[in-house]
Amino acid sequence: MPQEIARTYNCGLLYPAPNAINVESISSKSKPVEVLFVLDGTWKKANKIALLNPWLNNLNKITFSQRPENNYSIRKAEQSYSLSTLEACAYFLACYENLQIEPLHHLLAGMIHEQTKFMPDDVKKRYLSEDN
Repeated sequence: MPQEIARTYNCGLLYPAPNAINVESISSKSKPVEVLFVLDGTWKKANKIALLNPWLNNLNKITFSQRPENNYSIRKAEQSYSLSTLEACAYFLACYENLQIEPLHHLLAGMIHEQTKFMPDDVKKRYLSEDN
């Protein structure tokens, strides 16, 4: 099914690559992307998904030249520039569709709040600073 969509529409893959198009340089007015594929998971899992689905290599890769700040404080990524899937999609929508993404940031903050409710205090301290 996804391969059929990729053959039918002008698709992009939100994924860093040397030849990727910067989302900041495109706009929805020119409509170069009708469908955006996003791989959801850790970087290790996203890379595995990409390797197991070679048809993804045929899609235009879309990346960010200016990464927004990472606010997903409970993530385990080693790279400080890594974003959650929600943050990456929100940034794409802000750049490409010029949408206001504050509701998505509030959603992320609420999700973090709910997830940390169930963490033991010592674990919670590892992830959250005083201002969260």
